Amino acid sequence: MLSLLRMDCRRLTHGGEMRTAVLTELLVLLFVCFAMSLVASPQMLSAMAGQGAEITAGDYAQAEQFQQMTLLELVDDGQFATMLSAGVMALFGAAELTSGFAKNIFAVHARRGRYVAARCVSCGIAALAVVVLYVAGMLAFGRLFGLPVRLDAPQDVAQFVFLKWLVCWGFAMLGSFAALLFRREGVAQLVAVLLGVCLLQASLDGFWGVFHLPFNLMDFTLYRANSLVPIAFDLPRFVAVAVVSLAWVAVYALLSLLVLKKRDAA
Repeated sequence: MLSLLRMDCRRLTHGGEMRTAVLTELLVLLFVCFAMSLVASPQMLSAMAGQGAEITAGDYAQAEQFQQMTLLELVDDGQFATMLSAGVMALFGAAELTSGFAKNIFAVHARRGRYVAARCVSCGIAALAVVVLYVAGMLAFGRLFGLPVRLDAPQDVAQFVFLKWLVCWGFAMLGSFAALLFRREGVAQLVAVLLGVCLLQASLDGFWGVFHLPFNLMDFTLYRANSLVPIAFDLPRFVAVAVVSLAWVAVYALLSLLVLKKRDAA
C-alpha cells in the first residue's frame, strides 16, 4: 500500500491534473476577489454612478456588508472546492485507466483492497490541498485587491478547514469512484463536476421540499454536509458533518472495490 501511495503522491505532484486544478483554482479566486473588490468599495460605486451606471441604495448596502465580512464568511459556500476535488480525482483516475497504466499497477499489486486504500488516502491529500489553497487564496487575493478581510478566531478557522476537508475528501472519493465506474475521462469528469457543484442534489432537495415529506434523504448527503459546515464552533453540526462525510468516504471506497472486482471478473 505504501508503494502505491508514494506513486499516487508522485503523480499528483508532478502530473498535469493537479497542476491544472491549482492553476484553475488560483485564476478563479483571483477573478472572484477582483469582482468582489469592485462591488465592495463605496468609492468605486460612486465613480461608476458618476459614469452613468445605475447604482441603487441596495448596492451601497451590499458594499457595506462586504466591508464587515470575515474570511470564513467569504469562503463559507465552498462549492467550487467540492467541484474541484471531485473533478481532479475523476480526471486523475480515468487517465490512469485509459492510458493502460492501471494494468501495470494491477499486474504488480494483485490485491485490489490495497489499491483502493491508497487511492482513498490520495483523495484525502488532494482534497486537503484544494481546501487549504482555497482559504489561503481567498485571504491573499482579497488583501491584494483591498478587501478588508477580517480574520476569524484561529480555532474557528481550524475547525472550518478540517470539516471542509472532510466534505471535499468525500467528493474526491466520488470523483475517483466515477473514474472506476465509467473509465472514460470525459464522462467521469462530467459526472464528478455536476455532482461536485451540487446541481442535481439541489434539485432533489427542492423536490423533497415541495412534497413536505416527513424526512429528507438529502440530509444524509455530502451536499447537506457541505452546507452545514459552521463558521463558529457548533458541536451538533461538527458531529453531523464529520460523520456524514466519513461515511461517504467509506461508501465510495467500498463501491470502488466492488467495481474493481466486478470488472476484473468480467
